[in-house]
Amino acid sequence: PLERDFGFFHLAGSLSTIQKPGEPGEQEVDSIQILLEDNTFADGQATVFGSITAGLDELKTAIISADPEITFTVTSATVL
Repeated sequence: PLERDFGFFHLAGSLSTIQKPGEPGEQEVDSIQILLEDNTFADGQATVFGSITAGLDELKTAIISADPEITFTVTSATVL
């Protein structure tokens, strides 16, 4: 998997595509996931393309205390 080649794994703070349920090798369109905990079983199933470099603890706190019906939207990112 690309994760091994580039050293990107499904660890807390990673940004990843989401695999379509029941569709090996296919990813959801227009959706990403931000991992709040390690999820290495997804290595080789979905693509890690970035990571949060600051503010992960604050993000976890905001998500945990949020209404479950709230959808968070990424409005800004910096490519390092």
